[in-house]
Amino acid sequence: MADRNKSPQRGRTPSIKASPTPSSPPRGKRTPSPSKKSPTPSRKTSPSQKRRTSPSVKSADKNRKLSPKGKKTPQKESKPKTPPSRKSSSLKSQRSTPQKTPDLTEKGLKVVDMSGQGMTSVPASLLTARDIGELCLASNNLRSLPLDIRRLTHLTKLDLSRNGIRCTSPQDFGGLPSEMEQLTGLEELKISECNLPFVPPAIWRLISLRFLDISRNKINVLLPDIGNLTRLQRLNLQQTNISSLPPEIAFCQDLEDILLWGNSIESLPETLPEMPKLRIMAINYRSFCGVVDDYMENLLRKGQIKSEHIPVVVFELPSLECLDLESTKLNNLPDVYNLALKEFYLCRNFLQTIPTSIYNLKYLSVLDLSNNLMLNLPEDIGRLRSLQILRVSQNMFEKVPPTIGLLGNLEELNMAGNRIRRLPPEIRGLFKLKTLVLAQNDIQSLPNEICDLTELETLDLTDNSIRQLPMKLFQLSKLKVAHSYRKYKKYGLWLYKNPLEQPPPQVWRTEKPEHIYDYLKKLAIIKTENLQRQKILLLGASQSGKTCLANLLALKKSSLTEGLDDRTRVLQTMLWKTENNVEFMLYDFGGDDTYLITTPLFLDSKALVLLVYNCASFTEEDYHGAIGQWIDLLNTQAPGAVVKIIASQCDLLQTSQQLLDLEKTQKSESEELPKEETGTKEEESIKDDVTTKVNAVTEDEEDEKGGTKTDESVKTEQEVAETETTAAGNDQEPIRESNNGKETDGVTQQDTARSEADQDQKDCEKNAGRAVSGRPVTNTPAENTYARYVVNTAQSQLKNYMKGVTDELNRVLSEKAKVEKSLNRTSSDPANDVAEAALKLLRVRQNKLEEVRGCPVRILPDVSVISSSDSLEGIADLVDEIEHLAIDKDLFPHAQRSIPGHWDRLCGTLKKKRSLYLLWDEVEEMAQTFRLQGKELKDCIHYLHDVGDVLWYEDVTGLSEIVFHCPLKLVDILASLYRHDITEFMDFTKNKIFSSKGGLTEEEFEDVRESFHKHGQVCRPLLNSFWFYQKMDNLMIEDLLELLPLLDLCYAVPEPDIPSCRLFCRPLMVLPWYNTDTSDKDIGELWRKIPLHNEKELTVIYSFPLYFPVGLFQKMSASIQDLVLSRTDWSDAVFATAYNEQVLMKKYEHGKGHLVKIFVRGLEFSAIEELMKEFVQVINSMLIRYPGLYWTLDIPMKNMRFLSVVAKSPTVQFELTKTPDV
Repeated sequence: MADRNKSPQRGRTPSIKASPTPSSPPRGKRTPSPSKKSPTPSRKTSPSQKRRTSPSVKSADKNRKLSPKGKKTPQKESKPKTPPSRKSSSLKSQRSTPQKTPDLTEKGLKVVDMSGQGMTSVPASLLTARDIGELCLASNNLRSLPLDIRRLTHLTKLDLSRNGIRCTSPQDFGGLPSEMEQLTGLEELKISECNLPFVPPAIWRLISLRFLDISRNKINVLLPDIGNLTRLQRLNLQQTNISSLPPEIAFCQDLEDILLWGNSIESLPETLPEMPKLRIMAINYRSFCGVVDDYMENLLRKGQIKSEHIPVVVFELPSLECLDLESTKLNNLPDVYNLALKEFYLCRNFLQTIPTSIYNLKYLSVLDLSNNLMLNLPEDIGRLRSLQILRVSQNMFEKVPPTIGLLGNLEELNMAGNRIRRLPPEIRGLFKLKTLVLAQNDIQSLPNEICDLTELETLDLTDNSIRQLPMKLFQLSKLKVAHSYRKYKKYGLWLYKNPLEQPPPQVWRTEKPEHIYDYLKKLAIIKTENLQRQKILLLGASQSGKTCLANLLALKKSSLTEGLDDRTRVLQTMLWKTENNVEFMLYDFGGDDTYLITTPLFLDSKALVLLVYNCASFTEEDYHGAIGQWIDLLNTQAPGAVVKIIASQCDLLQTSQQLLDLEKTQKSESEELPKEETGTKEEESIKDDVTTKVNAVTEDEEDEKGGTKTDESVKTEQEVAETETTAAGNDQEPIRESNNGKETDGVTQQDTARSEADQDQKDCEKNAGRAVSGRPVTNTPAENTYARYVVNTAQSQLKNYMKGVTDELNRVLSEKAKVEKSLNRTSSDPANDVAEAALKLLRVRQNKLEEVRGCPVRILPDVSVISSSDSLEGIADLVDEIEHLAIDKDLFPHAQRSIPGHWDRLCGTLKKKRSLYLLWDEVEEMAQTFRLQGKELKDCIHYLHDVGDVLWYEDVTGLSEIVFHCPLKLVDILASLYRHDITEFMDFTKNKIFSSKGGLTEEEFEDVRESFHKHGQVCRPLLNSFWFYQKMDNLMIEDLLELLPLLDLCYAVPEPDIPSCRLFCRPLMVLPWYNTDTSDKDIGELWRKIPLHNEKELTVIYSFPLYFPVGLFQKMSASIQDLVLSRTDWSDAVFATAYNEQVLMKKYEHGKGHLVKIFVRGLEFSAIEELMKEFVQVINSMLIRYPGLYWTLDIPMKNMRFLSVVAKSPTVQFELTKTPDV
């Protein structure tokens, strides 16, 4: 019987982070299941190579890099084996069915895949087929091929990788028979990882071969017979332990690619320049540095000797497109005759000048000379008109030649780590430039011409001597971020480590260049006169990120909470002063449902409301708890408030979005696969692998478009930030290694907004982009969609509420017109008294509805998407917007006013008092010191209330004479009574307060706990335990027992003069909020449905057609305590007695609204009439404290005479008598 209808806690769904899945085979291959690859041999690496991947990965990376126009050459992937868990069943299936339904080549021939079957011989049935075009026998146990292999005359591709092919000598045909020479159509042969000591001689007879892969076999020597393969175009010799190439390789005139990674090449044949089509020679040129010892290296560094250890033949390959001589200890180059060269990497050497022959390379698009010893940048650099990427970082030159402006095709220019003091005006000629890195120089100022580089996406000015930025920097419209990273590289505008004065640090230390462009607006903020401190109310559900945001704003750094154990209790306040000296008092409200009863005490319609929700876990079903209930609360408690919706925790959203993308990809993949493939369990099991491969390919394509080189050993964003000061010149790496990378209304409101949000979803999906780096992305499609959905639904909710207000106003006006028409003012008929009373109430309703309609909550149209984690995404934009809102006189006209200095001094005097509150007489007495009295004193206390220094309920009867000069003390009192963890707190075993301070035994405590959880009853021992940390004496407790009921949160139970029972059995205070008893049968025992024949009954009905605030009935229940002698409470009803009268107050649902009916029964009508009038007076006084709540008082026809009694009573209020606003 006396405990409230407690709302269930809302659970929060944790965001799910996507985890990478293993690679899968290409879609065209019918591989039944994945396999294990043979381990790749390891080798020792030099210090300069520690960041590189294994040789096998390196070779693939290089191969993709060296293809024409910087595009990656597709790599054929090996066929995976069946996993051990399914190997036996899969093998049995394969023995009965040799192959799957084959694919077809472009010529209509079959593609047969029998890899990973554990075969020791080739099935005879396979050799009789005449229409096989491609055959994969990889990952088996084959020692040799049968002679009948010659029958496969249409075979064009053969894969024998990862078998045990036998070859004991250069003349051994035991593994591959000589009859293979009859395979005249064979163009591609893979025989890698077969543990071959020699190349089977049969290979040299396959004169039609165009692609030969003998990698990962320790053959030691490549025989001159390689010259027989005159049609060969691509040769893979990776990790074959060879040290040179035979001169006869020059006979392979069509050879374009030679892959030599993983070998220690000591020499190259002089015949290589005779190969006219050789475009790619993937070789580790550092292997030639073995002859350079430490002494020679020192001489090379000083320029005392010239480097000659790189074979000259390397510079004479006419068709070579990429030459990577990074870290090869060069201080000199011979004449370069690689006239087709497109990419030339000479970084990390000892070069002091650019070799003149380089200027003849008219196709050169990438030139990397970073980390050398160049003292000047030659004028001739302007001759390289085709250059797209120029890197000359970490050198020692001071001047940039004007001819740099002739490089009109340049897209990336890295000159970090030099001694540059100024840039030439001619830099304006780089109109295609997208990346300009000038970090770690001595640049004093930037030329205005730099503002003409409108294509710039990255401008790194870190660690210079720049004091002011060009005023036209706003023209660089594609500089959309600042101090950010993209694919683990600096991206956007970087200004750190500069003595910048204009703009000041608080402006340029941002992630958005718009803040710099808005510098003049910032000046306007700073120069705003008489800008007073303002309140910011942070509302939202539990775990939505309010406290993290408040901590971040107040502390100016990320300070995340520790989940459920760190939830806010009732309210926390913090003072926040922005970089521009704009002050705010942050009110961080507890979001748990427990605090919905206390939150209205601290709401203020003059404050800015930040309504925070967790966008990472938000769904449409969460709208009411996350947004809707708070809009309703503000409508009733703080009408006219400005509401800014905040989508927090966006750093967790991207991972969830990736999972969504993964599901879509899996679905599309399963739809694209042929129907016959979707039937087996084995194929179902590899679906994830297929999806992963598709994602990996997409990532590679994005990296390819990025065109920048990244380290294979992936650094986190934090690591990159930590190393930026020592490696600024290396931020832009060569491109050659770029390979990684509750209410019914709520449903209607949601439906109204969903159609608009759905269109946004389509637009977002159409233009969806993915961040390869894994870094949180502001305003991803999911963020945009839900942000738009949230604001649309909130606006729709507000619109529906205002429509309800308008409809009700029209109904009241219509009814008012009817009453006025029927009213005969000249008649003395008693019915006129009733009509006049009804007309008075209708006018009250009209005024209230017009007031509500004229002061709606103002929801700002944009949602700020932020993260309070270390990424601080969206925080700078949010702070900037809040500052601009603070100086908006239309939104906050009270914020800019001149305040006398002695007002603040009075505040300091009030704060020195240690009591919980001050009586108005005490305030007046202290104000006399500052000559404050009357209206000015009230204005002063109003001001202190507006800025959050004091709490004053001027319009609340009983509280208007009290000033809470230290509001946090009141908060502490409330937080000790209202707790989201009340169940855990009231644990007798774990919490010793109840035994030590309360003096309760475990058995007594169980009775106390049951009374509290069921009826909200608090006995003295329990109250002493609740207020243990407040260190109160009995006098203070008695004072609080008189004060707290004035807030309508509880009611006190008078103690008898002579105790009739033990303390723990007698309640001292009752908190109706905790009443959970809803037993209707008890009400029936106390209250008869029909009164006795001699009983009189009077009924009034309070109607709430638009909204019934949470906790309102509990407050009504608490407010009537002084009118009754005894009572029995339930969560939705109160039965009470008062002398000879009985009272029942009960809440009912009525359509979309609620009713509260009050019945009074007694023997004398005058007595029940007087008691009912007192009830109406008390409840009306409580209801009018809700400035935006619309309610009506209705009286049944049989009691209409009481209507005129109430309407004429001077003590009954129907609306708040307002004083002029100061």
